[in-house]
Amino acid sequence: RRLKRSTASSNRKQAQKIADEYEEAARKRRTALQTRRVLAALHREIVGDDVSHTSVRAFVDSWIERKVPEIAPSTASFYRNVADKFLTFLGDAADRDLIEVTRDHITHFRNEEAKRLASRTVNHEVKLLRMLFRAARRDALITDDPAEFVKTIRNRDSKERRPFSMDQLRAILSVADKEWQSMILFGLYTGQRLSDIATLTWANVDLERNELRLVTRKTRKRL
Repeated sequence: RRLKRSTASSNRKQAQKIADEYEEAARKRRTALQTRRVLAALHREIVGDDVSHTSVRAFVDSWIERKVPEIAPSTASFYRNVADKFLTFLGDAADRDLIEVTRDHITHFRNEEAKRLASRTVNHEVKLLRMLFRAARRDALITDDPAEFVKTIRNRDSKERRPFSMDQLRAILSVADKEWQSMILFGLYTGQRLSDIATLTWANVDLERNELRLVTRKTRKRL
């Protein structure tokens, strides 16, 4: 299929050089990364400076900074922790252009994490990287999303969850101190997260109406 593209150059010699590079890239079916390198080299030769680029580390930092106001502090901490692990895994590549990250990088990171973490945790990390690179594509910083087709791993450690029996609850309460006894009972009767229970004060308790009022930390829901 014949394509027509402008070289944006009025200099015949330069235009021919650019056209030849275009044709060679198409003939060899170069990847997006290889094509980007060809164009960057041409830009440097003709204009005299480098094409501006965004490193993996710079984009990760800016993305997390944008997300912080939108998410709970605990979620932000999780994002930062996973991002730091991924940057450490990339090594020197973390300071290179974002477009140089490939599907293999993310797959290898997933597999290394799977050697020491529960599958559910690894899958959360994979989903975070998908969010990150989807945002990079949305910002037009990459043309291909390297995380798009990286699959989650099979849940090897799934077990049937069941509630404590009354005998087990009595056994736990018998060895718990006063503070833990209250948190266990609040958890039993309200079903709220431990972090929300641990931060309750008397201001949350209405003894006249027999009510407990709180705003959940994760969803900011008023209960």
